[in-house]
Amino acid sequence: MPLAKNNKIISNSIVILIFIFLIYKHVTGYYKFGEKIGTFKGVDAYSNQRGKTNSLDPNYYNGIYTGQKWQCVEFARRYLIMKEGITFSDVDSAFEIPKAQFKTLNGVLIKMSNDLKQGSLIVWPKG
Repeated sequence: MPLAKNNKIISNSIVILIFIFLIYKHVTGYYKFGEKIGTFKGVDAYSNQRGKTNSLDPNYYNGIYTGQKWQCVEFARRYLIMKEGITFSDVDSAFEIPKAQFKTLNGVLIKMSNDLKQGSLIVWPKG
């Protein structure tokens, strides 16, 4: 086998093993509550221990409420604040985000669209 093909197989295998390890850590609760589990475009994500810890603690970024530590809604709001300078009204669950009111950090309302582009939030309906 050519060396380049071997290197590609080895690289792909390493990526797959890392991915499996990270999923294992997430599913087994290996991460402690609040432990950094990754970063997306410079925005850190933290473990909420998949329901093992029912924290109602609020989180703030630069004094702006982002949601309950470290839930998916909190990450989505913090990401939008940090990367787009926008936020959305309070929701109880992620499936409610499409019905939320979006605005700039200065309070200007934003009309949302269903056009997907890089950085878009994709939210599945309840159930």
